[in-house]
Amino acid sequence: GLAFFLQWIVPPLGDVEKFFYYLVVAILLDSAYTAVNVPYAALTPELSHDYDERNSLSSYRFSFSILGGVLAAFLHTIILGFYDNPFQGYMSSAAVWAFFIIIPNFITFAFTREVHYLEERPKGPGFFEGLKIAFRNKAFVYVTVIYLLSWLSIQFVQNNLLLYVKYWIGAEEQFGILILAVQFSAFVFLLFWTRVSQRIGKKSVYFMGMAFWVLVAIGLFFVQPGQVGLLFFLAILAGAGVSIGYLIPWSMLPDVIELDELETGQRREGIFYGFFVFLQKLGISLGIAISNYALELTGYINQVPGNPQPIQPDNALLALRIFVSLAPAAILLISFWVVAAYPITRESHQSMRAELEQIGRAHV
Repeated sequence: GLAFFLQWIVPPLGDVEKFFYYLVVAILLDSAYTAVNVPYAALTPELSHDYDERNSLSSYRFSFSILGGVLAAFLHTIILGFYDNPFQGYMSSAAVWAFFIIIPNFITFAFTREVHYLEERPKGPGFFEGLKIAFRNKAFVYVTVIYLLSWLSIQFVQNNLLLYVKYWIGAEEQFGILILAVQFSAFVFLLFWTRVSQRIGKKSVYFMGMAFWVLVAIGLFFVQPGQVGLLFFLAILAGAGVSIGYLIPWSMLPDVIELDELETGQRREGIFYGFFVFLQKLGISLGIAISNYALELTGYINQVPGNPQPIQPDNALLALRIFVSLAPAAILLISFWVVAAYPITRESHQSMRAELEQIGRAHV
């Protein structure tokens, strides 16, 4: 919470000093976030052993995550409206969100229980040994690839959507409403897909939701400048696929951990969730790096503050259209092959749970 607040302070320093100030704050913020997020995410397999209930837990988790993001964006705008000085407005808003960063984590700490926690655990493996453990688990490799491809698709859209709306559609002033529409749609579809997965399973839900997103993404390529209504319609439909990217990989991961427990006799949630969070960051980094490099190659013109909006070359506009449509569609189609090969189903998970319970009774 403190590091988050510090990144919104503008210190009275020169440009070089400011660079290092924000670099240090960013490292502290990201390190603290990782220290919180890995064990928080790893609580999921501790709360339930049920295949479908874990899906439901992931659904609630990400539904409130999305809803919180929408609410924060709305209230942030209201807070800024109370200040004439934008620097004071952003600092005040940051102080509010720093409070809400801190308090819920203490609530989680106070009211959750780790079923498998032991007071004396054997010393954990080092980084490289942990890497070997994680990637010896075939099911984890599949979930890892599914998650990386899903997040790479999401990042391509997130990184370029504003520029696509600004320079191709010509509706920058409506971008905020567009994002709220996508987020609310993803929230609704998360609840819907959770119910559906209880009937047909996680893999089938992934195929349905992502196939829907592929069709919507291809449609975005053909939207023409000024077709704002069509853009909003497709963006709302895209929420059906975006919600799958949040829901399915994270609900698959607890099942992978139990497969590892069955094969090794140890529970190693931290290793698997740690690499999952690392891969999330890798997906974000790749999405930014690839799209930025491609835009640079196409001659994209950065807007200079105080100057008129530049007219982008045709190649840059084409790249923006591809990054919000055909590129994520192609990546998602590749992910279908990986999902099809994923070995854990509801039936195999039930069999796995039965074996673990039998082993547990034998130890008792």
